[in-house]
Amino acid sequence: MKEEYPKKNHYLKFDKMHDGIKMKHVITEEEWLLSIPVARFIKSLNGKRDPYDMGYDSDFVNDILDFMHDEQLFDEGRRGLKLGIGSAMFALWIPETKTIHYVIGFFWNYLLMVSWLPVLFWGLYIALTKSYISINGAGWHSLAGSWIGLGIGIVFHELSHGAAALNYGGHVFEVGIMIHLFMPGAYCMIDHSNVKDHFRRAQISAAGVECNLLLCGIFLCMLKLGWFGSDVLIYAATANGCVAMFNLTLIEGLDGTGIFEEFFGCDNFVNRAKALIFNHSYKARLKKKGINGKATIAVCYVICILQLLLPVTLLMTVINVISIFL
Repeated sequence: MKEEYPKKNHYLKFDKMHDGIKMKHVITEEEWLLSIPVARFIKSLNGKRDPYDMGYDSDFVNDILDFMHDEQLFDEGRRGLKLGIGSAMFALWIPETKTIHYVIGFFWNYLLMVSWLPVLFWGLYIALTKSYISINGAGWHSLAGSWIGLGIGIVFHELSHGAAALNYGGHVFEVGIMIHLFMPGAYCMIDHSNVKDHFRRAQISAAGVECNLLLCGIFLCMLKLGWFGSDVLIYAATANGCVAMFNLTLIEGLDGTGIFEEFFGCDNFVNRAKALIFNHSYKARLKKKGINGKATIAVCYVICILQLLLPVTLLMTVINVISIFL
């Protein structure tokens, strides 16, 4: 029987500071300032090595293991994480990031940036010039095409975020499936707080959208091959196009907000818009500034109304799926 050794929680992140190493739990957001030897020891706890056989004093090892036990910093093997009513996450892959992952991230990210637009345009050209394409309307073809497109699109959307983060020096904690408000999806938990360049941070947010638009173009280009039914490919392409457009909206938590914030240098603009709408004195001051102030108020209302788009879209998706079977 293989002996199991202590393993650090994979949600731990380590950042070098001027007076030591800051260790942060990315889920609970708790932070600890550690000395370099302590941080090095904790990082080496991968579950494959005996902590007492790493060249450290036994008292030192005991103290650190007791500290980690008290702070619940060990990996307990649970892959599921509850996020509230109707929402949960389940990790399928917890990577131990190696050089090959950064290499893949580099090529994947730059391939996205240079290919999504020409492939999309070429796919649209093929779709618009194939006069014999026919769409049969709602039915099993539309259901199969939509779900194939969504399945592939959602998975590669999240992996593209991870590839871009790795390319720019970020960290990928896990990749998995999730349920948000009872609707299935996928996720890639990343951290790119150490990436300071605004263009790179915007690209990390945009990578998923670029991937969906690339897949949209690929599905349309496949029409030329004639391997699959044209309506299945059209619905698969449309599903990816819809995912891309939906993610570009200024809804809190979606990619559009991240892109907007990086290009315009405005953090948490959704919360700021909500705060402004409910602050009557600030709205009164803005109204006195003329058309610019009134435009700012109008934009804030539009941003807040857009936040209703997510639950409405989820509800319409459920209704549409049920209507197909009825």
